[in-house]
Amino acid sequence: MAVAHTHSRFDAELEVEEPGLNDNFSDQDISNADELNKPFYLATPLGELKKYDPTKPYGKRHSTLRRDLPFDPNHPKKRGGDW
Repeated sequence: MAVAHTHSRFDAELEVEEPGLNDNFSDQDISNADELNKPFYLATPLGELKKYDPTKPYGKRHSTLRRDLPFDPNHPKKRGGDW
């Protein structure tokens, strides 16, 4: 068993509050994965598929599996901008 979810669109306000959160697991995501001791997958607005696996050794729990998923065309990194 695993859990999957998306951060489907780039949220500029969220980026101000917590830079990088649009395209990464939140603290709550990680806490939930740790509690369930199951891998969590995340599709990001940047078009990446990421995995957090609490069963892996510390330092090897985060990985990016793909970088070719559909993406939010308004994402600054897809437009070549900075955030």
